[in-house]
Amino acid sequence: MTPIKILLEEDCACYGLRGTMGARKIARVDSMRKWQQDWDSSSKGRWTYRLISNLQSWEHRKQGEVNFFLTQFLSGHECFRKYLHRVAESPLCPACPNCEETPGHVIFRAERSWISTVSTCSINPDNIVQEMCEDEIRGTC
Repeated sequence: MTPIKILLEEDCACYGLRGTMGARKIARVDSMRKWQQDWDSSSKGRWTYRLISNLQSWEHRKQGEVNFFLTQFLSGHECFRKYLHRVAESPLCPACPNCEETPGHVIFRAERSWISTVSTCSINPDNIVQEMCEDEIRGTC
C-alpha cells in the first residue's frame, strides 16, 4: 500500500496539473519513483524488502490476493517465534531447536517446510515474489 504521505503529494501534484492530459498517470509515476527510493534507503522491513524489492512489479501483479497468512509471511510478524520473542519464552523453532523460527526458516528450511511440496521450482526468498507475480497460467517453472 502506497504510503499516505506519497499519496497526498500525488493528489497535490494532480491538482496542480489539472487540465493536463494524463495528469494522474504522470503523478503516479513520480509517486512510484519516490516510494521506491524511500523503500531502497530504509533500514526497516528488510525481510519484506528481500521478498519485494521492486514495488512496481508487486503493485502491478496480475493475480493474487493478499490475505492474513500471506501478510504474516511477507512481514515476518505475528505467528513466528522470532517476532513473538518479545513476549514468548524463546525465538527458537520447536522442530529445529538450534534455529530461530523466522518466516524464511519455516517456509524454506524447517523440517516441516511445505514449499517443496507445492512447487517443482527452486523457490527461495529471492525469487518467491517474482514467481507469485508471474502470469498464473504461464508461470515460470
